[in-house]
Amino acid sequence: MNTLSQLIRPDLKPGTALPVYIGITIVGSALYGLAFGIWRSPLQAVYSAIKMPLLFLSTIAASGLANAMLSQVLGAGMSFRHVLLSINRHGHDCGLAGRT
Repeated sequence: MNTLSQLIRPDLKPGTALPVYIGITIVGSALYGLAFGIWRSPLQAVYSAIKMPLLFLSTIAASGLANAMLSQVLGAGMSFRHVLLSINRHGHDCGLAGRT
C-alpha cells in the first residue's frame, strides 16, 4: 500500500516529508473548515477555514509533545520531529485507507 507522500510525490526524500505532511494538513483542514462553515454564511466559511488548521496543528503539536516525552521516559528514544512525522504520516495514511 502506498503512503500519502508516495502518492503525491513519489520522489519525496525522508528529510522533506514533515513539511509536506504539515502542508497537506493545513490545506485539507482549511478545506474542511470551509465546507463546515459554508452552511451558515460565507464569512463563517472563511473564519472556519482559518480556524480549523490552527486547531488541527495545535492538537498535533500537543499530542506530539506528550508522545515525545513519553518516548523519552519509556526509553524508545524517538525525537519530537520523529513523533510529529509519525503522527502526521499515519493520520494521512488512515485518511486515504477508505479511498484506495
